[in-house]
Amino acid sequence: MVVEFGFGFVMVGLNAMYLKRFWQLESYHKSFRQTFMGVNVILSFTALFHPLSEFADEFLTSAAAEYQLSAVQRALQYSLYIIDHVAIVFLHMKFYILSFERVFAFRRRTVYEHEDNNLPFRILMFASFVLLELVAKLIFYLNFDVSGTRDERILKALSIWKSPSFFMFSYALYFSSVAVGMIFFNNIGRVLRHYRYHSQSLSESFEIHQTEKISTIMWPVLKVCLYVGCVSTPSLIVCIHQVFFFNGSAAWQSAYAMCVRVDYFIVAIYTFFSFLYAFHKFGVLQRSRDHYVADSHSTTIIDAAKKGQDDYFKILQASWECREKIPTKLRL
Repeated sequence: MVVEFGFGFVMVGLNAMYLKRFWQLESYHKSFRQTFMGVNVILSFTALFHPLSEFADEFLTSAAAEYQLSAVQRALQYSLYIIDHVAIVFLHMKFYILSFERVFAFRRRTVYEHEDNNLPFRILMFASFVLLELVAKLIFYLNFDVSGTRDERILKALSIWKSPSFFMFSYALYFSSVAVGMIFFNNIGRVLRHYRYHSQSLSESFEIHQTEKISTIMWPVLKVCLYVGCVSTPSLIVCIHQVFFFNGSAAWQSAYAMCVRVDYFIVAIYTFFSFLYAFHKFGVLQRSRDHYVADSHSTTIIDAAKKGQDDYFKILQASWECREKIPTKLRL
């Protein structure tokens, strides 16, 4: 858990250092940057708050044997579980969110570049639905679950892993998200190749080009995510046993607890390295390849990414000018 917490702490620090630089990447649409940043920050909490929730659980369990816990201590424990729950659900829904953002952008590619829409806000409002799901779970466990004390039932509702049934459901959600992402990012290249030569404006060409770059970056992340799911298959088998065949065995209970910790550790490693890979491919972690143009009064910094974007638009503009000179009957 200490190593897992270390990964989470480093990710939060890197987010603080590099998110501003990512926000300044004008080669990507503002809406995509907002969505990616929001999801990325929430995912960094997965490796941070799970160890904290376990530490708090162990400490408060031992403390409860000596004295009655205060409302503040319980509220702190519940808060850690809620944050961990929301972060894991976002991890499982990651490719649903990113695929939906790209589908929406592609369908409105002719005007999307100039829109100041609230799509990221709507996507991140998904967190409120997670909170509603938590409330529904809480009502269910308090009224229909007869095993354990009232506090144990509350922790089952607020956590991902204390209830094997919900943990098994989270596996299904995870694999469905990976499947949706693979279907989308595997087929979008073929669609983009068709529309690349039929774009009607510079805005449309820009959105097509941007979607190509994003899909190229996300495809390796998706494959690794699938491998992570395959590696976690033994944990899924133990989880299924706990749901359908559990007979109170302490050995199986210990195996389940161990599998949960291994799964969280693997997720922490995946989140950390996918974070580094994505930021490297977006050019955030690389040293800024700035060109300095000095004059008698000041130094002007011309960012290489911005220059590449300007060059791309110049090429598009030149190709459109050539196209306009071709007689209509000869155009494809």
